[in-house]
Amino acid sequence: SGFAVMGRLIGLVKPLARYMVLAIAMGLMGHLCAAFITIFGGFAALNVLGLETPLIPGILVLQYILEQYQVSQLTVSRYGAREGYLRRVVQPQLTAE
Repeated sequence: SGFAVMGRLIGLVKPLARYMVLAIAMGLMGHLCAAFITIFGGFAALNVLGLETPLIPGILVLQYILEQYQVSQLTVSRYGAREGYLRRVVQPQLTAE
């Protein structure tokens, strides 16, 4: 049956679960970055036109999200999330092998 096939497939990919979660997270980050390009482009256009940008509401939304997930620290880096993960987690594992 279909459920039996699904169960066997899940059993086969279970060792890859961490990589699958990482792929989903990176896909989500990529989607958010693509969505926010237009938002930041709008901010830049408003800035060029000399109009005020709605920065304070954005900060309030970010603060609300951080409070909801009980995040005590937010790090802003010039590197992307993927590069940071690769340098911090994957690279040490590769050099240890």
